[in-house]
Amino acid sequence: MSIVKIQNFGSGDSTEHLSPRFTIADMTKSETAAKLKISNYPDTLDAYNNLKKLAALYEVIWTRIGPFTILSSYRNNKVQEAIKSGAAGAEAAKMTVTKSYHELGIAGDISPTTMKLEAFYTRLWNDAEVKKLIGQVAYKPSQNSVHISFQTERFPSATPMKVLSDGTYVRLDENEKQAWLVRYPIQIGVGIGVVILASLTTFLLVKAMRENPSLKRALTERAVATAQTVKQKTIEAMA
Repeated sequence: MSIVKIQNFGSGDSTEHLSPRFTIADMTKSETAAKLKISNYPDTLDAYNNLKKLAALYEVIWTRIGPFTILSSYRNNKVQEAIKSGAAGAEAAKMTVTKSYHELGIAGDISPTTMKLEAFYTRLWNDAEVKKLIGQVAYKPSQNSVHISFQTERFPSATPMKVLSDGTYVRLDENEKQAWLVRYPIQIGVGIGVVILASLTTFLLVKAMRENPSLKRALTERAVATAQTVKQKTIEAMA
C-alpha cells in the first residue's frame, strides 16, 4: 500500500523515523487499516507532531522500563470511523462523543515482551523519570497491554487508570492506586534482601572452608546449589 505525502508535513515515507527507534510505520500500525486496505498516515499536522512526542516517550519507556511491542498508536479519521462503525452499545456512544487520544496521536497501546504485564505497568508508575512524562497509564489485561499517553492539559500529570468492560477509561480509586504504589517497592525490597542474604551466605562458606579444609568439598557443593536457588528467587522477585 502506497502512502501519499499530505499537506507538506512528513516525508510521506513509512520508513521515516519519528525517533531513533520508531518509524512512522510503527506509530501508525493498525489491523483495521490493513484489513480495509486504507492509509493510516496522519491527516493533520498536529497529529503528525503529536506522534513525534509519543515516539519520544516510547524511547524513554523502552530504555528505562524495557522493550515492548506497539499494538496501536495513531488512528486517522478514516480508520477511527471504521472502528466506530464496528463498535456497539456503550462503546459506540462513547466513541461518538469523545475524540480518541489515538485519533489525536497522543496515546498508544504497548505490550511488554520481557516481563509480565503487571510488573511492566507497576514499574511505569513507579519510575520517577517516566512519571514526569506520562499522562494516562491504563492497565489492559485483556490485551496484555498498557494504554499510555504523554501529558496534556486534560492529564497534566501521571494518572493511573483501568479499562472497564465497555472500553471506558476510569481513574484508579485511592485503594487501587495505593496497591500499585506499594507493590513494586515491596518487590524491590525482597530482591535486595535476597541479594544480601546470598552475599552473607557466600562469605560464611568461604570462611568455613578456610578454617576447616575437610569441609571444603561438601561446602563447595552446597554453595553451588544455594547460589542457583538464590539466583532463581531473585529473578522471580524482580519479574
